[in-house]
Amino acid sequence: MIGNRRALMDSGLRNYLRRVPNDSVLYYPGLRGGDSPILDYSGLASPNNGTVSGITERRLPSGLWVKVYDGTDDTLYKPSPSFINDTEGAVKFWFKLDANDTDYCVASTSLEGATDDEWLLLYYRGAINNRIQVLLRVNNLTTLELDTGINIVTDTDWHLWLVTSDGSTFRAYLDGSVESLTAVGGTNSGQWMAAATQADVFTMGAVRRATPVLGLAGQTALETVLSANVSAQLAKEIYDAERPFFYP
Repeated sequence: MIGNRRALMDSGLRNYLRRVPNDSVLYYPGLRGGDSPILDYSGLASPNNGTVSGITERRLPSGLWVKVYDGTDDTLYKPSPSFINDTEGAVKFWFKLDANDTDYCVASTSLEGATDDEWLLLYYRGAINNRIQVLLRVNNLTTLELDTGINIVTDTDWHLWLVTSDGSTFRAYLDGSVESLTAVGGTNSGQWMAAATQADVFTMGAVRRATPVLGLAGQTALETVLSANVSAQLAKEIYDAERPFFYP
């Protein structure tokens, strides 16, 4: 009976995850463990396969494979991704923190080997009221800081984070619900990947500089980059469809 139930879960999981999201330019569906590189299933002629540095993988009861980071220098990264100069789009992934009293960067773009232009697409401030920040840094100076409210994540459960821009406004969603972003520095005018002019690598689990910094102690899954803006309705639909993989 247990074996049959697992087979059914695996079948349903694979059927869903093989449906490549519209406008995908990077899609890591967690269909298999142990791949190196992590294969991009977006369907691009030149796929954005991810390079593994130190991370391990584990399989959830649903059958989904997720990435595990040690909090120091584990990363999953793609040098020179095809979307690095896009002016609109979306990034979405599930994440789980080992602790909520530490600062982590879960996703970023940066200039490999240097401290220069970069996006911190989810900068979790566990040491500062458990808020999430989105930061744009140009020439090593912060030119845009967008903050959520405080105590946005105070547990170590799985959550879905989605950030998106239509070229005029930057928006964020947590677990399918819109999150208010306050511009603490700069102006929210829809800046996207191209605004970090020198950035040349997309990273999960840290910011890749000369050495990785703000390393994530935790897990990520279903990492996806889209070339188009995501609406509030679609963000909710994605959450509803994917939540059973983490909370059967």
